[in-house]
Amino acid sequence: MGFVDVPGHEKFVSNMLAGAAGIDLVLLAIAADESIKPQTREHFEICRLLGVKRGIIALTKSDLVDADTLSLAQMDVQDYVRGSFLEKAPIIAVSSKTGAGLAELKSALVQESNLVTGKDSAGILRLPIDRAFSIKGFGTVVTGTLIEGSVAAGDEVELLPGKARLRVRGVQSGGKATERATAGQRTAVNLAGIEHTAVQRGMSLAAPGRFRATHRIDVRLELLASAPLVKQRARVHFIAGRLKR
Repeated sequence: MGFVDVPGHEKFVSNMLAGAAGIDLVLLAIAADESIKPQTREHFEICRLLGVKRGIIALTKSDLVDADTLSLAQMDVQDYVRGSFLEKAPIIAVSSKTGAGLAELKSALVQESNLVTGKDSAGILRLPIDRAFSIKGFGTVVTGTLIEGSVAAGDEVELLPGKARLRVRGVQSGGKATERATAGQRTAVNLAGIEHTAVQRGMSLAAPGRFRATHRIDVRLELLASAPLVKQRARVHFIAGRLKR
């Protein structure tokens, strides 16, 4: 089980999307003394649009409110997620200060994660890149969530767009070296034959010769009720990196 802690501030939504693109299970944290805020709504909608199917809701800071306020916060949350993928999600009141509810939360995480359908490790390698940097003595390292296939040291991969053929020097997952990383894992890949400055977020590692870049795609657009109308020929940001089946 791997955890991705995404930033909450609206200025970092692009970072939130980069981390959330490969998740299967969301832990939605809502402060009991504040209830639902604009950032809560924004992250909830993003997870819904990404096609996340399961989740748990943690009511944090439960030690800062009385029983009536906590009950009211729970009812607010239940009303907000009604009809969504979180409608039947456990709502667990927790406190990092007193430790209340943490054991129950851990148990729920294990139970829910066991219900998640595994990714396709036998498929074609696709790793959308969200970071690229250099480590002294190792060279270029890229990270991302492996959404299909697997990758191991010695493999040849293709960097898209651009079609550069590269060799994998090593692979890490969960902060440890591994023989092979498989679909669903957060993955770091050490690449030979390229400088990290030539790699940017939005590029992908893939199995050689299986994909090609394009300037056109078919899109089904769902406009959120809270969003302003999209004007004809308006320029919008398009976020790619998750396969929904």
